Amino acid sequence: MKRSTILWGIWIVGVLTLVAGIEVYSVWELVTGNVPPEESGGLVGVIAMMLIMPLMGLLMLSATYGVELMKRQREGRP
Repeated sequence: MKRSTILWGIWIVGVLTLVAGIEVYSVWELVTGNVPPEESGGLVGVIAMMLIMPLMGLLMLSATYGVELMKRQREGRP
């Protein structure tokens, strides 16, 4: 495996771990009642965006990889 692939994997896992940690902390604050009711709507919106953004990124990544695989198949490369 190439070194750059391994480094990208480490980077992505690190970012996802950070996002998951922030999300768990935000949900914990919301559940325990440490967030005033007037601010809870904004926090729920942030939590929803944090869930959606990585999923959209994975969707774009898989679509890009699919296009690359189709190009390789047309050219006859493995």
